[in-house]
Amino acid sequence: MSTNPESVLDIPPGTHLKLEESAAIEEVVGTFIDQVYGERLTEEHLDRDLIMEAIDIVMKSNGYKIEFDVPYRNFGIGPSEGCFDLVARFGDELSIISVCEGPSESEIERLSKESNIIASSIQGAHLLLATDILNSLPLLSGETSKRIRNLMDDNKLGVLLIDHTVGIMFSNAAQLIVDEMPTFLYRRG
Repeated sequence: MSTNPESVLDIPPGTHLKLEESAAIEEVVGTFIDQVYGERLTEEHLDRDLIMEAIDIVMKSNGYKIEFDVPYRNFGIGPSEGCFDLVARFGDELSIISVCEGPSESEIERLSKESNIIASSIQGAHLLLATDILNSLPLLSGETSKRIRNLMDDNKLGVLLIDHTVGIMFSNAAQLIVDEMPTFLYRRG
């Protein structure tokens, strides 16, 4: 298989990657990040509202149906008060998305709580941590990264790095460290 950065994007998500393919995917992700830096008018990360807007744009463009601020009670979860930031549906696939600007300590605690609620109450749903694609470094190294990877391994948490033009979805820790092919979502014109 070719390791040309353009052709490696044709590898199906979840495929175990060879070392050269993994390096090519890291190069592609780096290229996306460089493009986003070049297109942004400011170096500040997207805030919660802009992350939600980016998710709406990119995921709808890829055929997902998106709902915002979905109360727990819509899933029969009670008596817990609260709501999920976004719910994305694609055919039979159900993703519950938690928007994280940091991710901060309080956001990680919320992810842990939400992952437990989903695991015990919503059959077949997948929780995604969504953050600005330019805020990927804390997810890839350091103490935050360890906690996120533990949630990915233990609670089936996924990660969505997003901008208004591209999203990269990591369904598991192997995808996050690019041992497996992640899912790439693009805004269609």
